[in-house]
Amino acid sequence: MKSSIRLRDVAFVFVILLCFSASAYELYRDFTEARVRDGERVGYIVYKNRQAEQKAGGSVLWATLRQNSPVYNYDTIRTGTASSATINFDNATKIELNEESMIVINIEGETSKLSLEGGSVVIAGATDGKEVSLKTRDGTITATGGELAVRDTDAGVTIQAKSGTATVKTDANATPVAIEETARYNVNTAKIEQPEIVLTAPTQNQVFVSESGQEPVPFAWEIRKGNRAASPD
Repeated sequence: MKSSIRLRDVAFVFVILLCFSASAYELYRDFTEARVRDGERVGYIVYKNRQAEQKAGGSVLWATLRQNSPVYNYDTIRTGTASSATINFDNATKIELNEESMIVINIEGETSKLSLEGGSVVIAGATDGKEVSLKTRDGTITATGGELAVRDTDAGVTIQAKSGTATVKTDANATPVAIEETARYNVNTAKIEQPEIVLTAPTQNQVFVSESGQEPVPFAWEIRKGNRAASPD
């Protein structure tokens, strides 16, 4: 009787150790795959400020991104508080993630199909007939031309033209809408909003270098008025 109980105890411990070993192995494989990748490389991190992380498609493990880290198809990229990251894709598309933002990458040849899972991003490189597709909770946005800032907030998803004139579609069969520089397009209301005051200096992402640790920064604004409903291009 004692021998039988002892044998069952040993068998139970063995099963527990076997399960633990299997879990440890899966974690180790997941951990190493985050650093040694065999997937399709589609671009590089060209700028990173503070916290930015990368998760391979199908993985549950987040790995810290570094300057010039490669990114792969189906990766998920996220940034932390007061952090940012810029990705240059091999197809000439560029995307900037602002703080607390997350995207899922899907590159098909010259077409960039991205998913915005939260936060805000700036998209550039949709030129020469190339399209950048960004899936959001309010629908999929397809953009060509210009530089776009897409923001997901509690009030909904908005699109702002940062430079040039961008053409966007929120549905495959929709008529394209032209968004001029500094204008903001509300996806929910299908209305183009022109800000009454636009900051003209300093420019977006302008960097100041000072040997003394202090540098006077001039600010300038331009007053504009008028909102209008979106009209076909």
